[in-house]
Amino acid sequence: MQRFRGAVGLLVAVGIAIGVAASGVRANPSVSAVVHVERGCAPGTPLAGVAVTLRGAGGTRLSAELFGSGPSGAVLIGQSAAALCETARINVNVLTGLAANGIRTLVVRRRTPPASAKLELGDVRAAIGALRRRGAHRIAVIGEAVSGVLALGAAPAARGSLTAVVALSGPGGSPFLPAALNAVGKLHAPLLLVADQGNAAAVSSARKLLATAPGPDNQLALVPTAGRSSLLDPRRGPPATALAKRIVDFVAESTHLPPATTRGTAISRLGPSFRTATGYDRYSYVVVGIGDAEAAGKLRARSLVYMSGTSVQPRFFTGVTVDEAHRHDWLLKDAVGKYMMNAKYGAFIGDLGNPSYQARWAANVIRFLRANHNDGVFIDDVIADAPSLTGGAYPAKYPNQAAWEDAQVAFITAVGGKLKARGFYVVAESVGYVAGDPRSNSGELTARFWQRLAPGLNGLWSEYWLELPTDIRALRAAGTADWTQFWSGWQGLVSVAQNAGVDFFAEMYGSGTNVAVMRYGKASFLLDWDGRGGGFAYTPENGTADPWNKEWMLNIGRPAGAKYRVGVGWRREYTNGTTMVNPSLTTPQVYALGSTYFQPDGTPTSTVTVAPTTALTLRRAQP
Repeated sequence: MQRFRGAVGLLVAVGIAIGVAASGVRANPSVSAVVHVERGCAPGTPLAGVAVTLRGAGGTRLSAELFGSGPSGAVLIGQSAAALCETARINVNVLTGLAANGIRTLVVRRRTPPASAKLELGDVRAAIGALRRRGAHRIAVIGEAVSGVLALGAAPAARGSLTAVVALSGPGGSPFLPAALNAVGKLHAPLLLVADQGNAAAVSSARKLLATAPGPDNQLALVPTAGRSSLLDPRRGPPATALAKRIVDFVAESTHLPPATTRGTAISRLGPSFRTATGYDRYSYVVVGIGDAEAAGKLRARSLVYMSGTSVQPRFFTGVTVDEAHRHDWLLKDAVGKYMMNAKYGAFIGDLGNPSYQARWAANVIRFLRANHNDGVFIDDVIADAPSLTGGAYPAKYPNQAAWEDAQVAFITAVGGKLKARGFYVVAESVGYVAGDPRSNSGELTARFWQRLAPGLNGLWSEYWLELPTDIRALRAAGTADWTQFWSGWQGLVSVAQNAGVDFFAEMYGSGTNVAVMRYGKASFLLDWDGRGGGFAYTPENGTADPWNKEWMLNIGRPAGAKYRVGVGWRREYTNGTTMVNPSLTTPQVYALGSTYFQPDGTPTSTVTVAPTTALTLRRAQP
């Protein structure tokens, strides 16, 4: 089986420092990230380098040190004159940050004396292969000075697995410009170029590289002058620290979000539906059942496997088997000793507040994800009140809403922390519904519940987001007169999740041709999306239908400003388009666009009218 299906993010380092805002990828605080370079690279200290010997091009033995752990990796190529530990010292902030994001880094020393480009390119590819064999799903390559050119030169070998390039240029970079231009022209991935603003040749080279690179999300950062010192050297203080953070954020985002047709998209394909469609690498996230975990593990798209801590299924694995739960008395009972059941799906209810149950669930799921090379887990049934799951009753152990919710939070905190510490991505489908509490209608209880759950997660998922679970053809509108309204409260969950430090996901259902639902959901998502992780998912009612549709997969780039009111509606600009939502129940809204945009059918327009409870997303006409 192909172990490596992920992305080689390529970092070309040739000097360093920065003044550009970080991309904001959230570090995993549960990972120990102390790099003891002062004590050398001896093994045994927390996150100290572990000695590794590689067989490079031509069979040459190469010395390396491995830092950190996780399903993603990075190759950091040192200079031929620099010892491995000196390279680690200079890059300590990068190593620390990558480890905190579940990215292990292999520090490799170049040959001394330097060899031919062909041999040294072979060495870089050998290092990439070494990380693949150790289970790294996606790999970044980091070089400095001449090593940066080697990193760029290794890019073609990565082919479709490349997710990002960070090229840091400095003194001595310009003579290698022709080779770098040739390599960059073959990249189809986000590129971050960093140049010492005091080095005119480096700045000029970076601009030429940026103009040549065909990737969709390329960036240029001009940083404070460092003279002869490395811009990443921690002795330079805040500039070096800021640059390291920028690098870590860019690499972490790229390794966590593999290339897809459209960022901000997700798809759920459970049961037999996975096998009835193709093209899953067009999405950023794919949620599958256990039967398709191995196939999904080979995708570049991030694969999340369906599990549940609340429901223990007798028919399939959801984290703990029924036999395990019976043997350890981990199945909840009601006040008369009868087993509690998921009324809709016929599953037992697990003792999710029990630390032993939590530990076994986490261990089982980690083992399953590793075996199938998946990126993370989708945890279903994270519900704030038991009666909505059981048909009206509370378990004896958690006899009221507060006790049940505390148990849910304890479960997510425990298992989420364990999975995140090992570099896995953890999403929970969750709702704060409590029968009889009017705050359930507005999304307020869900927002409060999410704020408690967020520390244990990477993402929160809202099912039936802006439609009625009882009638998916009915979309939520603005207003508070009826429980079917409250659009602003539910749409606001995008910001609730992101402000809590996690990604937001929304799922809506409809026919394979229900354009109105696709547009309304995706545009409402885009109004507050931060442009990083998370996604909108449209799931056809017919499980065999292909979910792809240009109406919700349209790529309009990155957010270019905050949303703003236009009459009864809202609008937000993106780098390659604009999105508009009219949540009014009765009033249409006219939008004067200010320039020419293309409607979904390709017709150019500068003014549109958006009907009540509808939305429209348009591509910008190129100047």
